[in-house]
Amino acid sequence: MVGMGKHILALLLTTLLFSTPSWATNPWKDPERIKYPPLRFSPPPVKKEKLPTGITVFFLENHELPIVHISLLIRAGSIYDPPGKEGLAELTAQVMRTGGAGKWTGDEIDVRLDRMAAHIEPIVRDEFVLWRINALSKDVKEVWEIFQTILRNPVLDPRKLKTALDLKKGELKRLSDIPDKFAFREFQRLYFRGNLQGRQPTEASLDNISREDIVEFHRRHYFPENITVAVSGAVRREEIFSLLTVTFTEAWSNQPLPLAISPPNISLPDKPQCLIKDTPQAVIITGHPAPPRLSPDYYAFEVLDFILGSGGFRSRIFQEVRTNQGLSYATGSFYRPKNNYGLFGTYAITQNKSAFLAFSTIERILLNIQKDLGNKEVERAKNAIIHSFVFDYSTPRQIVEREAEAFFFGWPDDFWSSYIRRVKEVSLSMVTTVARKYLVPHQMMVFILGKEEACTQFQKYERMDRKP
Repeated sequence: MVGMGKHILALLLTTLLFSTPSWATNPWKDPERIKYPPLRFSPPPVKKEKLPTGITVFFLENHELPIVHISLLIRAGSIYDPPGKEGLAELTAQVMRTGGAGKWTGDEIDVRLDRMAAHIEPIVRDEFVLWRINALSKDVKEVWEIFQTILRNPVLDPRKLKTALDLKKGELKRLSDIPDKFAFREFQRLYFRGNLQGRQPTEASLDNISREDIVEFHRRHYFPENITVAVSGAVRREEIFSLLTVTFTEAWSNQPLPLAISPPNISLPDKPQCLIKDTPQAVIITGHPAPPRLSPDYYAFEVLDFILGSGGFRSRIFQEVRTNQGLSYATGSFYRPKNNYGLFGTYAITQNKSAFLAFSTIERILLNIQKDLGNKEVERAKNAIIHSFVFDYSTPRQIVEREAEAFFFGWPDDFWSSYIRRVKEVSLSMVTTVARKYLVPHQMMVFILGKEEACTQFQKYERMDRKP
């Protein structure tokens, strides 16, 4: 038996060593050479209607699942925080949700929603608050009753406010222990210093916020004309519009609309800014002024950003800084277009001793792309952007929220429906033009967070006094 076992083992080893695996007989194919049919993108049409109060509702009926999604975009984001009370918008939304409404305490609301497997939650952004409501179709009337009470008649329990303040202060204290998040927060504050976009909550600003401030912020920003609604799912138009009409017309007066946000006045420091922190890795972030979303340069810059660093493994920054030189595990670029301004940036998290090498490598990439870009790279980026774009329309909620977003910000009616066509129209010369126009070395801010060893590699750097 022992001898037979040896023969079997020898046979198995021979099979493993000399047999050809199936994958080896099929040569690897470049994904770009794979033939596939043209992309057909035709999302279902969204209905757009106005209530008697003037509030605009976007509606997409879909009965694949017995679920209703309701989203509200409200101009009540952090950019509207009064000076010295940064954090007020976030706290207002949070305490509206947790602090009770009408005859219910916050805990009672939680129990009722849990019983129905429903969800109500605010997401606070810089320019708006997005309230999202999920409910089963059979419960939508009851869930909407709870939400409209939160929206119109929040209790704003002082105890819940204290809890929210304590949690936010704890979050700020922990932030300095997460170098990348802390670095991006300080970069934002520094890049937009002197502007609304650069203000950040601090313990001092949170200490200035009272319940009276929250009551006033709610009164000033939560009213019908300041709200855009998106509804999708298994609900009939007549049913949901009946609920919305009652909510937004009964004894609820409008306030003056918030003033439009002016574009920031950017004045970039002429020296690299360094914030000393004892951390094993340095974070280097750069920032350039970039085209606004409604600029003719927007689509070409989207392609440029993808090629440079937001396109993942095949982007230039990732390939050179991480793959070829091994300087950084996390590196790339980002593009944040707003209505009347834009920001383009790059980042790298690297060893302190490699901080300048990582930065200079990225700087060289930004300069070289202006003269060595080719059609193949542009076409690959365009195809990737277009094919990823369709995934933003994979659910009814995404479809209807996108249309509501475009209306909310005053974009053209065909902004999203023409997006694919506009990206396809981007040419090599257009991308090269925007690279030369916006990637200007003397219009770049450089921010470093790390040990002093990282900063001393940069000539004439300026040390920041702010304590992490």
